[in-house]
Amino acid sequence: MNKKILIILMVSFLITLFGLTWILREFYRQNQSNEIINEKSQEALEILAPLELSSQKDAFKMLVEQYTKCKVNVTFVSKNTFMQEICMKIDSNSLPDIIISEDVITPVLIKIGVCEDITDFIKNENLDNKYSEKLMATSIKEKRNYGLPLTLEPFVLFYDQNMLAKKNVNIPRDLDSLVQAALDIRGYSNYGFGFAAKQPEELSAFFYHMLYASGTNIYQINNVYGKKIFDIINTLKTKNLISQEISNYNEEDLVQSFSKGEVSMIACNYNLRTEMLKMANDDMKIGVEILPYDKQEVYLCMAKNICISTTAKKEEALDFLKFISSKDFVQKIAEEMNTLPARNDVEYKMQDENCALSDDYAARFREKFMLRSSFSSWYNISQAIYDDINLILLENKKPQDIANDIQDKVRIAILER
Repeated sequence: MNKKILIILMVSFLITLFGLTWILREFYRQNQSNEIINEKSQEALEILAPLELSSQKDAFKMLVEQYTKCKVNVTFVSKNTFMQEICMKIDSNSLPDIIISEDVITPVLIKIGVCEDITDFIKNENLDNKYSEKLMATSIKEKRNYGLPLTLEPFVLFYDQNMLAKKNVNIPRDLDSLVQAALDIRGYSNYGFGFAAKQPEELSAFFYHMLYASGTNIYQINNVYGKKIFDIINTLKTKNLISQEISNYNEEDLVQSFSKGEVSMIACNYNLRTEMLKMANDDMKIGVEILPYDKQEVYLCMAKNICISTTAKKEEALDFLKFISSKDFVQKIAEEMNTLPARNDVEYKMQDENCALSDDYAARFREKFMLRSSFSSWYNISQAIYDDINLILLENKKPQDIANDIQDKVRIAILER
């Protein structure tokens, strides 16, 4: 092979090598660019949710994992520390994309500017007539909407059917019969009645039901009907019809005591049903009924809303909101989290008969339910209720003095809203 041919071959080789190197470099650069785009599109949505019980956490995580367009991370916090968590995230500029909140807390979030206006989204998705006006009220300010209802949770009476039958006690239908039933059931190893009193939201829910069940309201706490509630709480305490440790009972503690047979009747959120069935022994038969009332039926609702934060990845967050508010998914939420469907056009389906709400009760509840409050000052109201009722539970304060004190604090909180 002569020298000229050798040079030509070498030049051809170098040109080919250069061409291959350029092609590989461009391929790598394009692939790297695609990876960056893909990473951006797969950036996770962050959700903050005030769920405490393991059954509720597991159900919610299982539900959101069905969203496949991007990864979804859920952080669970206590209802008692929820607002502190929000404030810390505001200070650190690290608000989540999606916020689940108790209905009484949503107005506070709107007031401090945490929630994004989703009025146009609701109209575009034709969702404005899919939910009751009452349920939507806590997420509306000045005719603009900042959230959607996620759950519709009845506050009910659970009772030990075997214990009531053994003691020949009827299901209590009014407030006086509630006290009498608790007295008749009480034994050496069990209390007649119980409610969660460790956290302000839990204790104020029970008080709110009792207040309206007696025939009064939050504006008239210290009238004759309101005073009766404080007398009943005092009687439950002084006659040992409730545990002396009730101020340390959160919802999980309450359910655990009930499932062990330590308490025979409890007032609590219906969504505790899963936890209750998991803890109860096989022989225990659990009944569920409307809580006793004097003047009118009270269907107290413990709803949750879903909101988008003002710092959210808006397009992705709205797409998730569209997914979770769809008719089929609202049905799944109700079934898995033991709530009633938040949308009007989704039917309630009782999965089994073990301490499940009847179709009739569910229908009446969805028609007549009442929310605790739409005041942005509810946080202060519930704290005032919690502080003063604990003066009855833990000390020997007179019910009359407590009634007057709470009324003064509530009036101030309402005026400051």
